[in-house]
Amino acid sequence: MEKEYEDLKEMMKDTGLYEMDNIGDYYTWSNKHVDGVIYSRIGRALANVDWLQMYTTINLHIIPPRISVHALLCLEPLNQVTHRRKHNFKFLNKVIDVDGYAAVVEGNWKKPLNGSSMVRIWKKLLRLQPLIKKLSKPLTSINNTLKKSRQDLLEAQNKLMQDKMNKNLILAVK
Repeated sequence: MEKEYEDLKEMMKDTGLYEMDNIGDYYTWSNKHVDGVIYSRIGRALANVDWLQMYTTINLHIIPPRISVHALLCLEPLNQVTHRRKHNFKFLNKVIDVDGYAAVVEGNWKKPLNGSSMVRIWKKLLRLQPLIKKLSKPLTSINNTLKKSRQDLLEAQNKLMQDKMNKNLILAVK
């Protein structure tokens, strides 16, 4: 280890501080020269064990510098999403029984596309997604109703366990 870091290392050891793990680039500073570029890890976040255990869902994000030579350090909750994520397409098997499903798929599949075989398949599947979502709309509301009914049944069963002779609870479970 370089001589200039020995004091920092010793101080961290004496005080029980540890460097936080980070998301993003390792380096937090650059001289931004084309020739003779230098990168360094100047910016760091330190924490003791108590803090790390108390804030287990906090991450250190190293945000790339724009104009500055320094990267920004930002502590953010683990589950905070910094960019909007697309929701995955979910195919419900029951949709194949919906009137018009076969015609929609066949009509879409027969429309010509350019590109390699894999590219054409991929584009056709992407083109089908909104059409199948539209056909699945009534089924998703049924799924939501089913989930709610299951939750209501579970709650009624739990109440019945507390008061097994309650006729209203027995009827609710039935």
